[in-house]
Amino acid sequence: MAATVTKMPADLAEAHKLIGDELYFLYTKWNYFKLLFCTADETVATLHYAAEFFFEIYREVIRDDMILSLCRLTDPATTNVKGQDKSNLTIKHLAKMIPNSDTSLRQAVDSDLQDIDSKSVDFRHHRNRRIGHRDLDTRKKCSTALLPNLGLNDMDNVLAAFAALLNRIHQFYDQDERCYDEGIYGSGNAQHLIDFIKYEQDLLKYFEEKEFGG
Repeated sequence: MAATVTKMPADLAEAHKLIGDELYFLYTKWNYFKLLFCTADETVATLHYAAEFFFEIYREVIRDDMILSLCRLTDPATTNVKGQDKSNLTIKHLAKMIPNSDTSLRQAVDSDLQDIDSKSVDFRHHRNRRIGHRDLDTRKKCSTALLPNLGLNDMDNVLAAFAALLNRIHQFYDQDERCYDEGIYGSGNAQHLIDFIKYEQDLLKYFEEKEFGG
């Protein structure tokens, strides 16, 4: 596939593309998560029929992976390793790649960063005290809620803020935008899994009724 032509400076374009790919993947996982576990009781029942404990584990793994992925993208632009600053693939690093001459864009992106930071506070709290480290007080107060202090809207809002920042840069240089919220299309998606399990259920029911009289 031919590379997409862009007017962005080369280092900015590289970071923008890499973070954009991360966001596409994040949206893909989030869309699947909502479809499997947050859309309908019937869907959850279908998953429980197929492999209840497996999908309970998968639910926990995918939600924490999303929190970790999101928090990594909001980390500082650099990390000091043995006295040497190492660049991180984060939105703060991306912002530093914007030339000083593009003043209006830098100012707008700085405002976007503040918005993302405010929307990411609870996610980082989960990353630091529950996922990355097993804080004792947090574990003692562990709630039975799927994401304590977090809701579907919180993830939707922070992902939308990420997309807005990337598209602001894209629009500034190329007068174009990306539909990050559509995620990555593929042949083996979550809906196919649900349909396959339902088909197996219907097939089993048919044979039970036809062959064994119910």
